[in-house]
Amino acid sequence: MAEKIRVLYVDDEDQNLQSFYANYRRDFYIKTAISAEAARKILEDDWFQVIIADQRMPHETGVEFLSKYLTVNPKPIRILMTAQADIKTVIAAINEGKVFKYIGKPATNEFVEYAIKEAHQLYVAQDNLEKKNKELEKTNRELDKFIYSASHDLRAPLLSILGLVNLGKQDIQNSPKYLDLIERSTIKLDSFILNLINYYKNAKLEVYPIDFDLVKLAEESFENVLYFDGASDIKFNVITHTNDRIFVTDKTKLGIVFNNLVTNCIRYRDKNKTEKSITIDLYITPEHAKIVISDNGIGIKKENLEKIYTMFYKVSKHSQGSGIGMYIVKDAIEKLDGTIDIISDENVGTQFIMNVPAMKIAKT
Repeated sequence: MAEKIRVLYVDDEDQNLQSFYANYRRDFYIKTAISAEAARKILEDDWFQVIIADQRMPHETGVEFLSKYLTVNPKPIRILMTAQADIKTVIAAINEGKVFKYIGKPATNEFVEYAIKEAHQLYVAQDNLEKKNKELEKTNRELDKFIYSASHDLRAPLLSILGLVNLGKQDIQNSPKYLDLIERSTIKLDSFILNLINYYKNAKLEVYPIDFDLVKLAEESFENVLYFDGASDIKFNVITHTNDRIFVTDKTKLGIVFNNLVTNCIRYRDKNKTEKSITIDLYITPEHAKIVISDNGIGIKKENLEKIYTMFYKVSKHSQGSGIGMYIVKDAIEKLDGTIDIISDENVGTQFIMNVPAMKIAKT
């Protein structure tokens, strides 16, 4: 069921307020104020998509009230009600109050209702445009950073490979060592390209919920990284704490999250520890999934915790990752309407705690 349109009506006559509330409370979310001052107090604690103000009020006209509130919050669509609209009032309403529509008194209920719905359509259109503009600004910022960082991170392994190939030609005796280094650079390049693919999938593909076996997805995330350097030394565990296995959300995006976090856990394992482990704890219900991915790796410094979701952020110049994986994780979880928290202690380990609500299966 769609939420009701939120309307604030301001008028200095109590009879008008009562009548307005009685006429439209069933169709809209209505609040009324007997003065501009009373309206401002309401607006401190509540929000509205449409504000309707009577023009002829004793201490502050409707145009004055709408003009002042415009500087506080320009988003609500403003409607002026007046029995007598001279040309000066019209000009002031347009120039100062940015009024969307006039409603002359008396007006039929049908006319007022249509005006409110029309104002709401404008509110929704402007709100969507604002969101699109913010997304575009974010995309442009990311693109600038992406082009600069990606060109560097793509060329570095390639230049390394070319250099090693030349060394191998000159020093055939040590070619096995050079081949090993070439393999490492190739794996690093492959990992970065995979992250670029994941970034594209997460950014461009719409959320598409399906029902799937979440436990199996977790197990597959371990199978996908068995070729990673150091993976053979790690004990992998998937522990289910509920009887449910089937969950509804976007499997592709959640798979990207699993793969990135498990890869990070391998990459930042503690090589000094005899026993290395990565565990995925699953708490699955039909309405919600809590997913905890934990390791006993080197941990994350406190000063880096808030920065790791920034695109291309690296905790140091010696970091092995591309700097894009955690950005993708955060963005994917948000697209699933979920949350992610990190608990980490240096030399102890890290926990990634995710809470994801179940979605409705997409209609085909």
